[in-house]
Amino acid sequence: MDTTIILGEILAFNDDSVEVTCLLNESPQVLSVRRFSILPFKKTDMLGVGVIIEIKTIIMAGKMEINFSKADQTLSEKFKLIDRFSSFEGTPFSK
Repeated sequence: MDTTIILGEILAFNDDSVEVTCLLNESPQVLSVRRFSILPFKKTDMLGVGVIIEIKTIIMAGKMEINFSKADQTLSEKFKLIDRFSSFEGTPFSK
């Protein structure tokens, strides 16, 4: 059995699906947008733009399970994009 836990931030949702920015790696920061069925989110307090969720994936022989839960909302700072070009300010590359 292999278990992976990543954080996600809900970007948008409609009647069928939820779009989530997933934090695949913190350093260096790697973000990826994924789409999930809305069914696991219905009638929960997780369904809202900007809500931070935990996505737990469990892989076993012959099956895969994905569980969603609301995470600590102060973790939203992890989803702010890092400015990778700020170190070039004032150099010929910034013109």
